[in-house]
Amino acid sequence: MNSLPLVSLVIPAFNPRFFERTLNSAVSQTYRALEIIVCDDSRGGDIEGIVAAVVERSGVEVRYVRNPRTLGMIGNLKACLAEAQGEFVKFLCDDDHLYASCIEQQAHELVRDEVSLVLAQRLLWDAQDIILPARLENTSLSPASGLFKGDDLLAIFERFPVNVLGGFSNALFRRADLEELLPALTQDGHCFTASLDFALYICLMRRGNVAISNNVLSAERLYPERLSASQPMKDALEVEREWMTQMLKARSGESRGAGLGALCAAGQGRRDAANLGRAAPEPYPGHQAEP
Repeated sequence: MNSLPLVSLVIPAFNPRFFERTLNSAVSQTYRALEIIVCDDSRGGDIEGIVAAVVERSGVEVRYVRNPRTLGMIGNLKACLAEAQGEFVKFLCDDDHLYASCIEQQAHELVRDEVSLVLAQRLLWDAQDIILPARLENTSLSPASGLFKGDDLLAIFERFPVNVLGGFSNALFRRADLEELLPALTQDGHCFTASLDFALYICLMRRGNVAISNNVLSAERLYPERLSASQPMKDALEVEREWMTQMLKARSGESRGAGLGALCAAGQGRRDAANLGRAAPEPYPGHQAEP
């Protein structure tokens, strides 16, 4: 029997408000070939204390890393990726939740060579863990789970460039893909921020198929103070939506090595992203980080 691929479950932590609930969902995963890593971008001791308490209570190993300085959202994602040793990587936002079989089900799909990205259905929760009514952004693409051609999905999003696939917590990636694409899309001064998850999905759709499960495997928390609800992130989203439209239109009639494919390749992607010409928003809009 082949051994299970190692999955790195990495948590770019900053806000301790919901972090304990998030970490509890991480240590409750049924998948055993798993490393859990927390990169703490806060300056206080709350997150470190929560990690220690959850490890003591659960008996599950968690590797805790305190960033030497506040790196911001993008910097902390990169720090998490640098710490990851697994073949597959799952980012878990510090206010989201994974159901116990999430990684087990998603890893089962990503081991297939023809799959470039794995996603699943998700719930929307409020600050009190109350399930919110379904919205456009968590509408199922299909009445059943399945394997979707990347080009077919790109054709849909070219006409309707809205992310209905979910954020980072909803996806499972190959580490090799992230190591190539994340730097290309997040250069200093010229980077995707508010829609970085969607930009990565688009790049991976160019590379192959997407496995999407209709099983609910995660919950995304919606509350007024969340990072994505801040005005700088909303402003960034408007700019990046135009970039996304251009990226998707560029795919029409072109080979995988041109247009969008070039943006998603590490070398050319850095040059193209630099030409987009917008500085990233402040590290954590709406939050006060200590210097």
